[in-house]
Amino acid sequence: MNDILAVQLQNVTKKIGKKTIIDKLSLDILPGEVFGFLGPNGAGKTTTIRMMVGLMAMTEGEILIHNKSIARDFKGAIASVGAIVENPELYNFMSGYRNLEHFANMIPGIGKDRIMEVARQVGLEGRIHDKVKTYSLGMKQRLGLAQAILHKPSVLILDEPSNGLDPAGMREMREYLRGLAIKDNTAVIVSSHQLAEMEMMCDRIAIIQDGKLIDVREKSDFIRQDEGESWFSFKIDKPEKAEAQIREAFPDLRINMEGGAIKVRAIAETVAGINVWLVKNGYLVYTITQEIKTLEDRFLEVTGGRK
Repeated sequence: MNDILAVQLQNVTKKIGKKTIIDKLSLDILPGEVFGFLGPNGAGKTTTIRMMVGLMAMTEGEILIHNKSIARDFKGAIASVGAIVENPELYNFMSGYRNLEHFANMIPGIGKDRIMEVARQVGLEGRIHDKVKTYSLGMKQRLGLAQAILHKPSVLILDEPSNGLDPAGMREMREYLRGLAIKDNTAVIVSSHQLAEMEMMCDRIAIIQDGKLIDVREKSDFIRQDEGESWFSFKIDKPEKAEAQIREAFPDLRINMEGGAIKVRAIAETVAGINVWLVKNGYLVYTITQEIKTLEDRFLEVTGGRK
């Protein structure tokens, strides 16, 4: 047992008939981190989340929330968890406030002050007494988040939390979730296809494919540049003439033209040498740009694109 970990998945397996949906998945998630859960459609993300919150039984393995087993002590384990799985379940004929009040009645010690506090936190204070059927998709997502955090969970599990939010709303959601992790030491687990959002939001990221863990590492490790060679783009005058001369002067390099720029695959020291050579040969060098891979690039590399 590890008292430091918020969530532990130990060889979690889910089989339906003869088909293995999740295959021996093991993960450790820390308090105070935003943990991203990525994978192609059908990879098993939502199935894993459903098992984490007890909506689906495991075939094998163990899931622990603060060392309490979801399988053997569900009530004790789930007391620490707030979650939105797929879409928030709300009563459209009631107001946002009544929805939160209905949920609060299931948990001792939650009063009007706490309900209004979470309404302010998710930006619904001005509409909290309106009926949910008048809410936009983004507002419903905010109300679902308010419901999930009403009891101040130490583990927050969100399936596509940015669904239906405009860019400003996505930024507010991102900042709020990061604030929960930093200020309240909450373990925030986010499943999403919004790779740019995940890149800005997460501390660590796990990628699963066909129910198997492909990789899990710090976000910065995913997008860090490889040591050694990478692509550099030279914006210069007379690029067509320069390209031919660079090929002669540096015959071992991979060189091509793209969008009026000369692209060179090389190490940094060689790029510096090419720059000196260009200047000595009378070319004006406007910019030299190193190509930086995004999380999307890495994700497609790891998962094999659409394969």
